[in-house]
Amino acid sequence: MTADRTLAWEPGERDAWAATPLRNLHNDRTLAQSLRMLEEGEDQHEFELAWLFAQAPEEAVRARVRAWRPEFWDLTDSLKPLVARFGLDAWDMAVHAAEWNWRENGEILLPFLSADVARLMARLARRAPTARELTGAWFRRHGLAAVPFLVPALDEAPGVRRDAEHALCRVAASAGPGPVIEAARDAEGVARLLSDGPSEPAPCPPPYPAWADPATLPHVRLRAGGELPPEEVRALVLLLAATKRPGDHPGSAARLDAALRRCDPADVAGLGWELFVRWRDAGAPSPHNWALPVLARVGDDETVRRLAAWVRACPGWAAFARAAVGLETLAAFGDRALPHIAAISRSARYKLVRERAGETLREAARSAGTTPERLTDRFVPDFGLNPSGTLVLDYGPRRFLVGFDERLVPHVRDERGRRRAALPKPGVRDDPVRADAARARFAALRKDARRVAAERVHRLEAAMVAGERWPLREFRAHFADHPLVWHIAHRLVWAAEHEGEVTPFRIAEDRGLADASDGDFTPPPTALVGVAHPLLLDGPETWSELFADYAILQPFPQLARAVHTLTPQERAADRLPAFEGLTVPIGAVLALTRRGWGRGPYDDTGVAATLVRNAGDGRRAVLTLSPGFLPGQLDASPTQRVVHIHLLSPTQTRLPFGTLDPVTTSELLADLSALTG
Repeated sequence: MTADRTLAWEPGERDAWAATPLRNLHNDRTLAQSLRMLEEGEDQHEFELAWLFAQAPEEAVRARVRAWRPEFWDLTDSLKPLVARFGLDAWDMAVHAAEWNWRENGEILLPFLSADVARLMARLARRAPTARELTGAWFRRHGLAAVPFLVPALDEAPGVRRDAEHALCRVAASAGPGPVIEAARDAEGVARLLSDGPSEPAPCPPPYPAWADPATLPHVRLRAGGELPPEEVRALVLLLAATKRPGDHPGSAARLDAALRRCDPADVAGLGWELFVRWRDAGAPSPHNWALPVLARVGDDETVRRLAAWVRACPGWAAFARAAVGLETLAAFGDRALPHIAAISRSARYKLVRERAGETLREAARSAGTTPERLTDRFVPDFGLNPSGTLVLDYGPRRFLVGFDERLVPHVRDERGRRRAALPKPGVRDDPVRADAARARFAALRKDARRVAAERVHRLEAAMVAGERWPLREFRAHFADHPLVWHIAHRLVWAAEHEGEVTPFRIAEDRGLADASDGDFTPPPTALVGVAHPLLLDGPETWSELFADYAILQPFPQLARAVHTLTPQERAADRLPAFEGLTVPIGAVLALTRRGWGRGPYDDTGVAATLVRNAGDGRRAVLTLSPGFLPGQLDASPTQRVVHIHLLSPTQTRLPFGTLDPVTTSELLADLSALTG
């Protein structure tokens, strides 16, 4: 450790980094062979060099580590053991790798504190939306300790100065202005900064977009009656353009708030969306990129729904930066956008978009002190349903009761109890205004319920597989008593755990709880409740018969779920020979990614040859394939051969499959069985 360079480790972190498994693409070479190649100046891949530096005698390679400047993707895991082993001697190596590709290598800098690292994090925090998780973790770790390294940048070029200003204000927002001023070497300048806020370039009026002719924009009604005239619509658009970020064009935010108070909120939301669509269709010109983030100032629930659909469809590399801003805009809507962000993280077409949505969700959950899954449990919308989970739509003379099936597909019943898939066309005796409003609401409900159903069904099935449990109060609030989610929850068998006893039950039509004999069941107040896996039910047949008697259809396979077990020989083994050598279509392999498997690392030719599944307690099931596949070129390898399946410990040692619990074992075998159709 030196005065200007410090490694700040979290408890146990250095040991964990030292134990990180290494990839060596040339594992046919011995350590002596690789070391000789290094001494003779032969070309070696970064992964081989990292493996060599981690294994060779320290003094034999320390100088090489100090001089090494690796430039490759996905090096974080390869460099962690080197930083743990060589400490400050690995500094320049790690900083160079992170600066070369901060998206994949930036994590390596989390323990690092120096002027160059502080400036890099300040720059990324202000200018790179996709670095939010990385920079947030770094500033949370170092906080006030980073202040002395940021203060000198206040006297440098405008861009560097603004980076430092924003970073210091960020630290002050967490630690308070007093401690930041005390930690600064230029206390007077920092005190002035924290009082006045970051400096910005002198504002100039934003250009008016040619595609926003006020005469062609949607009309905006006034609360007091009448409509905004075209010249005031133009002024409103300029105010929206001037408030892309808080602090832009001082005074405009107050003027915008005053203008919005005069206008109909739904019309303003419609205007905002129309401006966004026109900007998008005009090629998304950068001078007017305010049209995306400003949606959070004026949007409503329909805006959230539309924006989420647009982000979900954004291509990966081609529009990733735009999708990232879209996700930031969604996050600015607050709690009502969380279910949409969760759905994007799970079902967006492109991996980069899914990962960025996951980062956004994790950051929101971290701020709330919970997990992303538990956070989304709290904010599932009820869409105005009454406590019984229904909704009355009114045509005037006629009324219809909305209900839902096991997949949250809405249907209606007329006053005679006849079921319809959709509302009928209005008749001559119906009130046309009420009928149109009812039909519009039912159409929106159908779309919203479809999205929530996909997310909630996936959530509950994953919770069943993982053995997740909720306190009784949360079970009631988020599932049994939720007007919408109840339609799914009452079609499942639940289990209450208390003092080692497990009691299965279901949610009855009256929202009471019932046991397998259909008697009343009252769990103890301190019980934990979860979705029961069929392996944990003593008599799943009894429940199946009960659900059949009540004509209850399940939202996903629970009682009819196939269960699998290992043979005694397989329990003792660290591989599963029954699946080795199978030749399967690439489509079956990729289908595993929808069952919780993730792609393993690429080799130096860009080929992915493994799929990985979380097996609990830090363990991973690893499926190795041959020849592997190139993302985007799946037709090059239409079939894959299963080489082997291993279970690895957190330290990458092979474990016997018998160490898995019965539920994880059954689900793993079900996934592998699905490979053969």
